[in-house]
Amino acid sequence: MNDLALPDGSILFHIGPHKTGTTAIQRALWDSRATLTGLGVEYPGSSTHEMAPATAVATDRVDPGRDLAVHRAEWLRMVAELHDRRPRVGVISSEFYSEAGDERTGWLLDRLGPGAHVVITLRPLARIIGSQWQQYVQNKLAAPYERWLEVTLGDLDGPQLTPTFWGRHRHDLLVRRWVAAAGADRVTVVVVDDRDPGVLLGGFERLLDVPPGTLVPSGDRANRSLTLEEAELMRAFNGLRRREAWDDVDYDRFVRFGAARAVQARPPTAGDHKLRTPEWAVRRALEIGAGFAREIEASGARVVGSLDLLGDPALAPETGENEQVEGVDPAVLGALVAGLVNGMTGVRGVQSPRPGAGVAEQRVWSRHRAVVLASAASSPAPAAEGPAWRRRARRLARRVRDRLPGAAPRHPSG
Repeated sequence: MNDLALPDGSILFHIGPHKTGTTAIQRALWDSRATLTGLGVEYPGSSTHEMAPATAVATDRVDPGRDLAVHRAEWLRMVAELHDRRPRVGVISSEFYSEAGDERTGWLLDRLGPGAHVVITLRPLARIIGSQWQQYVQNKLAAPYERWLEVTLGDLDGPQLTPTFWGRHRHDLLVRRWVAAAGADRVTVVVVDDRDPGVLLGGFERLLDVPPGTLVPSGDRANRSLTLEEAELMRAFNGLRRREAWDDVDYDRFVRFGAARAVQARPPTAGDHKLRTPEWAVRRALEIGAGFAREIEASGARVVGSLDLLGDPALAPETGENEQVEGVDPAVLGALVAGLVNGMTGVRGVQSPRPGAGVAEQRVWSRHRAVVLASAASSPAPAAEGPAWRRRARRLARRVRDRLPGAAPRHPSG
Protein backbone atom coordinates (compact mmCIF):
# COMPACT_ATOMS: atom_id res chain seq x y z
CA MET A 1 0.00 0.00 0.00
CA ASN A 2 1.36 3.45 -0.96
CA ASP A 3 1.17 6.58 1.18
CA LEU A 4 -1.91 7.94 -0.64
CA ALA A 5 -3.96 4.74 -0.75
CA LEU A 6 -7.44 5.01 0.73
CA PRO A 7 -8.39 2.47 3.42
CA ASP A 8 -10.44 -0.57 2.46
CA GLY A 9 -14.15 0.23 2.52
CA SER A 10 -13.66 3.81 1.31
CA ILE A 11 -15.72 5.62 -1.32
CA LEU A 12 -13.59 8.01 -3.37
CA PHE A 13 -15.96 10.93 -3.93
CA HIS A 14 -14.53 13.04 -6.76
CA ILE A 15 -16.28 16.42 -6.96
CA GLY A 16 -14.35 18.21 -9.71
CA PRO A 17 -14.75 21.12 -10.23
CA HIS A 18 -15.29 21.66 -13.96
CA LYS A 19 -12.37 21.86 -16.38
CA THR A 20 -9.91 20.15 -14.04
CA GLY A 21 -9.53 16.82 -15.83
CA THR A 22 -12.87 15.37 -14.74
CA THR A 23 -13.76 14.00 -18.18
CA ALA A 24 -10.35 12.32 -18.49
CA ILE A 25 -10.80 10.67 -15.10
CA GLN A 26 -14.36 9.53 -15.80
CA ARG A 27 -13.49 8.03 -19.19
CA ALA A 28 -10.44 6.27 -17.81
CA LEU A 29 -12.51 4.81 -14.96
CA TRP A 30 -15.25 3.72 -17.35
CA ASP A 31 -12.88 2.18 -19.90
CA SER A 32 -11.05 0.27 -17.13
CA ARG A 33 -14.11 -0.96 -15.22
CA ALA A 34 -13.47 -4.65 -15.80
CA THR A 35 -9.84 -4.36 -14.72
CA LEU A 36 -10.74 -2.21 -11.73
CA THR A 37 -13.38 -4.69 -10.58
CA GLY A 38 -10.73 -7.39 -10.54
CA LEU A 39 -8.64 -5.11 -8.31
CA GLY A 40 -11.50 -4.50 -5.88
CA VAL A 41 -12.56 -1.09 -7.23
CA GLU A 42 -16.15 -0.38 -8.36
CA TYR A 43 -17.31 2.55 -10.53
CA PRO A 44 -21.11 2.20 -10.61
CA GLY A 45 -23.55 3.61 -13.13
CA SER A 46 -24.69 3.01 -16.69
CA SER A 47 -22.56 5.62 -18.47
CA THR A 48 -19.18 7.33 -18.33
CA HIS A 49 -20.54 10.28 -16.36
CA GLU A 50 -23.85 10.15 -14.48
CA MET A 51 -24.37 13.89 -14.87
CA ALA A 52 -28.14 14.11 -14.34
CA PRO A 53 -28.19 12.12 -11.07
CA ALA A 54 -25.23 14.12 -9.76
CA THR A 55 -26.87 17.44 -10.61
CA ALA A 56 -30.12 16.32 -9.01
CA VAL A 57 -28.59 15.51 -5.63
CA ALA A 58 -25.95 18.26 -5.58
CA THR A 59 -28.11 21.21 -6.61
CA ASP A 60 -31.69 19.94 -6.21
CA ARG A 61 -32.37 20.70 -9.87
CA VAL A 62 -31.98 19.05 -13.27
CA ASP A 63 -31.74 20.23 -16.86
CA PRO A 64 -34.98 21.33 -18.53
CA GLY A 65 -37.20 18.42 -19.55
CA ARG A 66 -35.75 16.01 -16.97
CA ASP A 67 -37.41 14.58 -13.86
CA LEU A 68 -35.74 15.53 -10.57
CA ALA A 69 -37.21 12.64 -8.59
CA VAL A 70 -36.18 10.06 -11.19
CA HIS A 71 -32.55 11.20 -11.26
CA ARG A 72 -32.33 11.53 -7.49
CA ALA A 73 -33.52 7.92 -7.22
CA GLU A 74 -30.88 6.86 -9.77
CA TRP A 75 -28.15 8.38 -7.60
CA LEU A 76 -29.44 6.68 -4.47
CA ARG A 77 -29.44 3.34 -6.32
CA MET A 78 -25.79 3.84 -7.31
CA VAL A 79 -24.83 4.48 -3.70
CA ALA A 80 -26.91 1.52 -2.51
CA GLU A 81 -25.10 -0.66 -5.04
CA LEU A 82 -21.75 0.30 -3.54
CA HIS A 83 -22.96 -0.33 -0.01
CA ASP A 84 -24.40 -3.73 -1.00
CA ARG A 85 -21.38 -4.92 -3.00
CA ARG A 86 -18.82 -3.63 -0.48
CA PRO A 87 -15.85 -3.27 -2.84
CA ARG A 88 -12.40 -2.49 -1.51
CA VAL A 89 -12.88 1.06 -2.84
CA GLY A 90 -15.91 2.57 -4.57
CA VAL A 91 -15.73 5.61 -6.85
CA ILE A 92 -18.34 8.30 -7.55
CA SER A 93 -17.28 11.16 -9.83
CA SER A 94 -18.93 14.29 -11.20
CA GLU A 95 -17.85 17.92 -11.45
CA PHE A 96 -21.40 18.94 -10.57
CA TYR A 97 -20.89 17.93 -6.93
CA SER A 98 -18.72 21.05 -6.67
CA GLU A 99 -21.91 23.13 -6.95
CA ALA A 100 -23.38 21.68 -3.74
CA GLY A 101 -23.97 24.26 -1.01
CA ASP A 102 -23.47 23.78 2.72
CA GLU A 103 -26.75 21.91 3.23
CA ARG A 104 -26.24 19.56 0.29
CA THR A 105 -22.64 18.68 1.21
CA GLY A 106 -23.82 17.30 4.53
CA TRP A 107 -26.67 15.40 2.88
CA LEU A 108 -24.31 13.83 0.33
CA LEU A 109 -21.76 12.75 2.93
CA ASP A 110 -24.49 11.27 5.13
CA ARG A 111 -25.69 9.08 2.24
CA LEU A 112 -22.19 8.03 1.24
CA GLY A 113 -21.30 7.10 4.80
CA PRO A 114 -18.24 7.50 7.03
CA GLY A 115 -15.97 5.87 4.45
CA ALA A 116 -16.42 8.72 1.97
CA HIS A 117 -13.21 10.53 1.06
CA VAL A 118 -13.59 13.78 -0.92
CA VAL A 119 -11.15 14.31 -3.81
CA ILE A 120 -10.91 17.76 -5.41
CA THR A 121 -8.95 18.23 -8.64
CA LEU A 122 -7.60 21.73 -9.32
CA ARG A 123 -5.94 23.47 -12.27
CA PRO A 124 -4.61 27.04 -12.44
CA LEU A 125 -7.50 29.45 -12.92
CA ALA A 126 -5.57 31.04 -15.79
CA ARG A 127 -5.90 27.76 -17.71
CA ILE A 128 -9.59 27.36 -16.90
CA ILE A 129 -11.14 30.69 -17.90
CA GLY A 130 -10.90 30.20 -21.67
CA SER A 131 -12.31 26.69 -21.76
CA GLN A 132 -15.02 27.58 -19.23
CA TRP A 133 -16.19 30.52 -21.37
CA GLN A 134 -16.38 28.17 -24.34
CA GLN A 135 -18.46 25.76 -22.27
CA TYR A 136 -20.87 28.55 -21.39
CA VAL A 137 -21.09 29.50 -25.08
CA GLN A 138 -22.27 25.93 -25.68
CA ASN A 139 -25.00 26.58 -23.12
CA LYS A 140 -26.66 29.82 -24.35
CA LEU A 141 -24.03 32.50 -23.52
CA ALA A 142 -23.80 35.18 -26.23
CA ALA A 143 -21.35 37.58 -24.48
CA PRO A 144 -17.95 38.10 -26.20
CA TYR A 145 -14.94 36.58 -24.44
CA GLU A 146 -13.35 39.92 -23.52
CA ARG A 147 -16.61 41.26 -22.02
CA TRP A 148 -17.09 38.06 -20.04
CA LEU A 149 -13.53 38.31 -18.68
CA GLU A 150 -14.03 41.92 -17.58
CA VAL A 151 -17.16 41.07 -15.60
CA THR A 152 -15.95 37.74 -14.20
CA LEU A 153 -12.47 38.78 -13.08
CA GLY A 154 -13.37 42.33 -12.11
CA ASP A 155 -15.34 41.66 -8.93
CA LEU A 156 -15.53 38.11 -7.63
CA ASP A 157 -18.47 38.98 -5.39
CA GLY A 158 -20.33 41.24 -7.84
CA PRO A 159 -23.08 40.47 -10.38
CA GLN A 160 -21.97 37.90 -12.94
CA LEU A 161 -22.90 37.00 -16.51
CA THR A 162 -22.46 33.34 -15.50
CA PRO A 163 -23.14 33.06 -11.75
CA THR A 164 -22.12 29.40 -11.59
CA PHE A 165 -18.52 30.24 -12.50
CA TRP A 166 -17.42 31.39 -9.05
CA GLY A 167 -19.67 28.81 -7.41
CA ARG A 168 -17.44 26.25 -9.09
CA HIS A 169 -14.12 28.05 -9.17
CA ARG A 170 -13.70 29.83 -5.85
CA HIS A 171 -11.32 26.98 -5.17
CA ASP A 172 -10.42 28.32 -1.75
CA LEU A 173 -14.05 28.35 -0.60
CA LEU A 174 -14.72 24.99 -2.25
CA VAL A 175 -11.97 23.26 -0.30
CA ARG A 176 -12.93 24.95 2.96
CA ARG A 177 -16.60 23.99 2.50
CA TRP A 178 -15.80 20.31 2.12
CA VAL A 179 -13.18 20.35 4.88
CA ALA A 180 -15.81 21.83 7.20
CA ALA A 181 -18.28 19.09 6.24
CA ALA A 182 -16.01 16.04 6.09
CA GLY A 183 -12.94 16.98 8.13
CA ALA A 184 -9.48 17.77 6.77
CA ASP A 185 -8.41 14.12 7.09
CA ARG A 186 -11.12 13.11 4.58
CA VAL A 187 -10.29 15.66 1.86
CA THR A 188 -7.51 15.34 -0.73
CA VAL A 189 -6.66 18.05 -3.27
CA VAL A 190 -4.95 16.89 -6.48
CA VAL A 191 -3.22 19.76 -8.31
CA VAL A 192 -3.10 19.09 -12.06
CA ASP A 193 0.08 19.94 -13.97
CA ASP A 194 -0.76 20.20 -17.68
CA ARG A 195 2.92 19.73 -18.53
CA ASP A 196 2.75 16.18 -17.14
CA PRO A 197 -0.57 14.48 -18.02
CA GLY A 198 0.43 11.43 -16.00
CA VAL A 199 0.10 13.32 -12.72
CA LEU A 200 -3.70 13.26 -12.79
CA LEU A 201 -4.34 9.61 -13.61
CA GLY A 202 -1.31 8.57 -11.59
CA GLY A 203 -2.65 10.38 -8.54
CA PHE A 204 -5.95 8.52 -8.81
CA GLU A 205 -4.14 5.20 -9.25
CA ARG A 206 -2.29 5.84 -6.01
CA LEU A 207 -5.50 6.79 -4.20
CA LEU A 208 -7.17 3.60 -5.46
CA ASP A 209 -3.99 1.57 -4.81
CA VAL A 210 -3.95 0.00 -8.27
CA PRO A 211 -0.89 -0.63 -10.48
CA PRO A 212 0.50 2.22 -12.60
CA GLY A 213 -1.01 2.19 -16.07
CA THR A 214 -4.37 0.82 -14.94
CA LEU A 215 -6.08 4.09 -15.89
CA VAL A 216 -5.40 4.86 -19.55
CA PRO A 217 -6.09 8.26 -21.14
CA SER A 218 -8.73 8.36 -23.87
CA GLY A 219 -8.10 9.87 -27.29
CA ASP A 220 -11.73 10.94 -27.65
CA ARG A 221 -12.17 14.48 -29.02
CA ALA A 222 -15.77 14.86 -27.79
CA ASN A 223 -14.82 17.22 -24.96
CA ARG A 224 -12.10 19.22 -26.68
CA SER A 225 -12.06 23.01 -26.53
CA LEU A 226 -13.72 24.89 -29.35
CA THR A 227 -11.61 26.78 -31.85
CA LEU A 228 -12.11 30.55 -32.08
CA GLU A 229 -14.18 30.12 -35.24
CA GLU A 230 -16.38 27.45 -33.67
CA ALA A 231 -16.95 29.53 -30.54
CA GLU A 232 -17.94 32.58 -32.59
CA LEU A 233 -20.32 30.44 -34.65
CA MET A 234 -21.99 29.14 -31.49
CA ARG A 235 -22.16 32.66 -30.07
CA ALA A 236 -23.81 33.92 -33.26
CA PHE A 237 -26.28 31.05 -33.08
CA ASN A 238 -27.10 31.95 -29.47
CA GLY A 239 -27.99 35.48 -30.53
CA LEU A 240 -30.24 34.08 -33.24
CA ARG A 241 -31.77 31.63 -30.78
CA ARG A 242 -32.81 34.51 -28.52
CA ARG A 243 -34.58 36.21 -31.41
CA GLU A 244 -36.33 32.97 -32.33
CA ALA A 245 -37.39 32.47 -28.67
CA TRP A 246 -36.28 28.86 -28.32
CA ASP A 247 -36.90 27.68 -24.78
CA ASP A 248 -34.29 25.98 -22.60
CA VAL A 249 -35.62 22.46 -23.23
CA ASP A 250 -35.24 22.87 -26.99
CA TYR A 251 -31.79 24.42 -26.63
CA ASP A 252 -30.54 21.55 -24.48
CA ARG A 253 -31.77 18.88 -26.86
CA PHE A 254 -30.93 20.41 -30.22
CA VAL A 255 -27.93 22.62 -29.44
CA ARG A 256 -26.14 21.80 -26.19
CA PHE A 257 -26.35 18.03 -26.65
CA GLY A 258 -26.77 18.10 -30.43
CA ALA A 259 -25.17 20.80 -32.55
CA ALA A 260 -22.38 21.67 -30.08
CA ARG A 261 -21.29 18.06 -29.70
CA ALA A 262 -21.33 17.54 -33.45
CA VAL A 263 -19.02 20.54 -33.83
CA GLN A 264 -16.67 19.21 -31.13
CA ALA A 265 -16.49 15.82 -32.82
CA ARG A 266 -14.98 17.46 -35.92
CA PRO A 267 -11.15 17.39 -35.92
CA PRO A 268 -9.72 20.94 -36.06
CA THR A 269 -7.73 21.89 -39.15
CA ALA A 270 -4.47 23.79 -39.58
CA GLY A 271 -6.45 26.89 -40.51
CA ASP A 272 -8.37 27.02 -37.23
CA HIS A 273 -7.31 29.43 -34.49
CA LYS A 274 -7.08 28.83 -30.76
CA LEU A 275 -8.83 31.20 -28.39
CA ARG A 276 -6.33 33.64 -26.85
CA THR A 277 -6.68 35.31 -23.47
CA PRO A 278 -5.61 38.95 -23.00
CA GLU A 279 -2.44 39.40 -20.94
CA TRP A 280 -4.23 41.48 -18.28
CA ALA A 281 -6.74 38.68 -17.70
CA VAL A 282 -4.01 36.05 -17.33
CA ARG A 283 -2.17 38.24 -14.79
CA ARG A 284 -5.38 38.74 -12.82
CA ALA A 285 -6.19 35.01 -12.88
CA LEU A 286 -2.70 34.13 -11.64
CA GLU A 287 -3.04 36.64 -8.82
CA ILE A 288 -6.38 35.16 -7.79
CA GLY A 289 -4.99 31.63 -8.04
CA ALA A 290 -2.04 32.45 -5.78
CA GLY A 291 -4.49 33.71 -3.17
CA PHE A 292 -6.49 30.49 -3.47
CA ALA A 293 -3.31 28.47 -2.88
CA ARG A 294 -2.59 30.23 0.41
CA GLU A 295 -6.12 29.59 1.69
CA ILE A 296 -6.10 25.94 0.62
CA GLU A 297 -2.77 25.33 2.34
CA ALA A 298 -4.21 26.77 5.54
CA SER A 299 -7.29 24.50 5.32
CA GLY A 300 -5.39 21.40 6.42
CA ALA A 301 -6.54 19.27 3.47
CA ARG A 302 -4.05 16.77 2.09
CA VAL A 303 -2.46 18.03 -1.14
CA VAL A 304 -1.06 15.94 -4.00
CA GLY A 305 1.17 18.09 -6.21
CA SER A 306 2.21 21.69 -5.69
CA LEU A 307 -0.25 24.45 -4.81
CA ASP A 308 2.29 26.92 -6.20
CA LEU A 309 1.14 25.86 -9.67
CA LEU A 310 -2.16 27.70 -9.15
CA GLY A 311 -0.35 31.03 -9.48
CA ASP A 312 2.68 29.99 -11.54
CA PRO A 313 3.25 32.18 -14.66
CA ALA A 314 5.01 29.22 -16.29
CA LEU A 315 1.62 27.55 -16.66
CA ALA A 316 -0.09 30.60 -18.16
CA PRO A 317 -1.83 29.98 -21.50
CA GLU A 318 -0.97 31.76 -24.73
CA THR A 319 -1.89 35.43 -24.46
CA GLY A 320 -2.93 37.93 -27.11
CA GLU A 321 -5.88 39.53 -28.81
CA ASN A 322 -8.29 37.47 -30.88
CA GLU A 323 -8.74 38.37 -34.51
CA GLN A 324 -12.21 39.16 -35.76
CA VAL A 325 -13.77 36.11 -37.37
CA GLU A 326 -14.76 36.99 -40.93
CA GLY A 327 -16.10 33.61 -41.92
CA VAL A 328 -16.37 29.97 -40.92
CA ASP A 329 -15.21 26.81 -42.66
CA PRO A 330 -18.25 25.19 -44.34
CA ALA A 331 -17.31 21.95 -42.57
CA VAL A 332 -17.87 23.63 -39.20
CA LEU A 333 -21.19 25.05 -40.29
CA GLY A 334 -22.15 21.69 -41.73
CA ALA A 335 -21.38 19.94 -38.44
CA LEU A 336 -23.57 22.39 -36.54
CA VAL A 337 -26.50 21.97 -38.93
CA ALA A 338 -26.07 18.18 -39.00
CA GLY A 339 -26.25 18.11 -35.21
CA LEU A 340 -29.47 20.10 -35.29
CA VAL A 341 -31.06 17.96 -37.99
CA ASN A 342 -30.03 14.71 -36.29
CA GLY A 343 -31.76 15.86 -33.12
CA MET A 344 -34.89 16.75 -35.05
CA THR A 345 -34.84 13.41 -36.87
CA GLY A 346 -34.97 11.70 -33.47
CA VAL A 347 -38.07 13.69 -32.58
CA ARG A 348 -39.90 12.68 -35.75
CA GLY A 349 -39.59 8.95 -35.19
CA VAL A 350 -41.43 8.70 -31.85
CA GLN A 351 -45.09 8.12 -31.02
CA SER A 352 -45.41 11.33 -29.00
CA PRO A 353 -43.23 14.20 -27.76
CA ARG A 354 -41.31 13.66 -24.52
CA PRO A 355 -43.00 14.84 -21.31
CA GLY A 356 -42.05 18.49 -20.88
CA ALA A 357 -40.90 18.80 -24.50
CA GLY A 358 -40.04 22.31 -25.69
CA VAL A 359 -42.06 24.33 -28.17
CA ALA A 360 -39.75 23.60 -31.11
CA GLU A 361 -39.70 19.89 -30.35
CA GLN A 362 -43.50 19.79 -30.22
CA ARG A 363 -43.75 21.69 -33.51
CA VAL A 364 -41.31 19.36 -35.27
CA TRP A 365 -43.23 16.34 -34.02
CA SER A 366 -46.63 17.82 -34.93
CA ARG A 367 -45.56 18.74 -38.45
CA HIS A 368 -44.09 15.31 -39.02
CA ARG A 369 -47.23 13.70 -37.64
CA ALA A 370 -49.34 15.73 -40.05
CA VAL A 371 -47.18 14.56 -42.96
CA VAL A 372 -47.49 10.94 -41.84
CA LEU A 373 -51.29 11.20 -41.57
CA ALA A 374 -51.56 12.91 -44.94
CA SER A 375 -49.35 10.25 -46.50
CA ALA A 376 -51.48 7.47 -45.05
CA ALA A 377 -54.65 9.08 -46.40
CA SER A 378 -53.38 9.44 -49.97
CA SER A 379 -52.32 7.02 -52.62
CA PRO A 380 -49.75 6.95 -53.98
CA ALA A 381 -47.67 8.22 -51.08
CA PRO A 382 -46.17 11.69 -51.54
CA ALA A 383 -42.47 12.13 -52.10
CA ALA A 384 -40.22 11.87 -49.07
CA GLU A 385 -39.82 15.03 -47.07
CA GLY A 386 -36.02 14.88 -47.18
CA PRO A 387 -35.58 17.71 -49.71
CA ALA A 388 -37.71 20.04 -47.57
CA TRP A 389 -35.53 19.26 -44.56
CA ARG A 390 -32.42 20.00 -46.58
CA ARG A 391 -33.88 23.33 -47.68
CA ARG A 392 -34.65 24.24 -44.06
CA ALA A 393 -31.12 23.27 -43.01
CA ARG A 394 -29.61 25.44 -45.74
CA ARG A 395 -31.78 28.41 -44.73
CA LEU A 396 -30.75 28.00 -41.09
CA ALA A 397 -27.08 27.76 -42.09
CA ARG A 398 -27.32 31.00 -44.08
CA ARG A 399 -28.98 32.83 -41.18
CA VAL A 400 -26.31 31.73 -38.70
CA ARG A 401 -23.51 32.61 -41.15
CA ASP A 402 -24.97 36.09 -41.69
CA ARG A 403 -24.81 36.79 -37.94
CA LEU A 404 -21.07 36.19 -37.71
CA PRO A 405 -19.02 39.34 -37.02
CA GLY A 406 -17.73 40.81 -40.26
CA ALA A 407 -20.04 38.76 -42.47
CA ALA A 408 -20.56 40.43 -45.83
CA PRO A 409 -24.16 41.40 -46.61
CA ARG A 410 -25.94 39.17 -49.07
CA HIS A 411 -27.50 40.78 -52.13
CA PRO A 412 -30.35 39.41 -54.21
CA SER A 413 -29.09 37.68 -57.32
CA GLY A 414 -29.96 38.79 -60.83
